[in-house]
Amino acid sequence: MSFTRGVLGVAVLTSRWLVRQPMWLLQDLMLLLGFTIIVYIWGRVEGLGFLISGWITSIGFAIGVNAVGQEVGYHRIMKVLDLVIASPISPRAYVLGATIGSTVFVIAEIPVVVAIGLVTGYWKLLAYSLILSLAVMPLGVLIGLIVAFAVKKPMNISAITNPVVTLLILLPPVLYPAMVIPEPLRYIALTPPTAAATQIARTLGGIEVAVNPLIPPAILATWLVVAIALANKVVKWSLD
Repeated sequence: MSFTRGVLGVAVLTSRWLVRQPMWLLQDLMLLLGFTIIVYIWGRVEGLGFLISGWITSIGFAIGVNAVGQEVGYHRIMKVLDLVIASPISPRAYVLGATIGSTVFVIAEIPVVVAIGLVTGYWKLLAYSLILSLAVMPLGVLIGLIVAFAVKKPMNISAITNPVVTLLILLPPVLYPAMVIPEPLRYIALTPPTAAATQIARTLGGIEVAVNPLIPPAILATWLVVAIALANKVVKWSLD
């Protein structure tokens, strides 16, 4: 019960911005709708399939790196993290609560993307993309924690996490097909975790097989091993 209370307490604390700044939800929704219009003009219904898979799959990663990373940084600035460390709340409860609380960022996006997937008939792709989004979220959380604890000045955390998430979603083949990239460069383009996870979802969903299906899972596994090793060195749960 104490673990559950700790998780819920941190989740509520993390999601309080929803009441104070609900316009952030509208901002994310407008961004999604803008991409939807552009992609539909470019690729019609087939293009929307790539948008759905890329957007949903990358959401989990973005929550971990950007939302959780910035929230932990904010807690460092406001000395909230010191209070949490001194409390009975365990590190696992804190991280889980911060992750759950950060997922409110997508409450306006998920229904729209799900509706697009159902209307266009990409329900199978939709399901696999949701599964991969949840699967890649722990990796994003680890990277977010590494940045949040490694940066000496917490005010600079968002200046790192924002560009990282933006680049790893817009630059590699996440919102567009990997097949448009020449094969020698395709393997390099799929090395970011967002691209690898999206490629797995597309392969399972039956819309694209750009490389050997065993390569993207191997890429994600490598990222996870490296992130765990770095997190063990960087993340320190103490008042020091």
